[in-house]
Amino acid sequence: MPSILSSSSKINYGHSYVLSDPKQKMYAEMEMRDDPLRFPDVGLGWTRNTRWGTAGAFAKVFSSMDKDMTNAKFPFLIIHDPQDKITFFEGSEKLMERSPSNDKELRRFDTGGFHCICFIDLEGYVGVQSSWMNQRLA
Repeated sequence: MPSILSSSSKINYGHSYVLSDPKQKMYAEMEMRDDPLRFPDVGLGWTRNTRWGTAGAFAKVFSSMDKDMTNAKFPFLIIHDPQDKITFFEGSEKLMERSPSNDKELRRFDTGGFHCICFIDLEGYVGVQSSWMNQRLA
């Protein structure tokens, strides 16, 4: 379909990068919007000011998270880069501590400090998820 009829016909090259390739790493750095060091005036990757509804939703989630995690008795996986500058790794560790689940895993995934792991290494990210799920479904 011609691009003038559908924006989905445009190819999006930014879904996965090989960070060992300097050119791809440069593209990843240029494309990432959630890097506070690169975009100091843009909060958490928003291209506009945070809306009150969004801020209120975050406040509501964070105010009940400790209590909610004490009810998380189901299996769950958290995939997180320890060098993430947007969502601190310590927060994921606290979620693991608070959950009484006997089947939980915090997987460290190094992407060079980027927040959006799936944009940096989609294949590795999906591989971790599918392997974790297959172990539980087998």
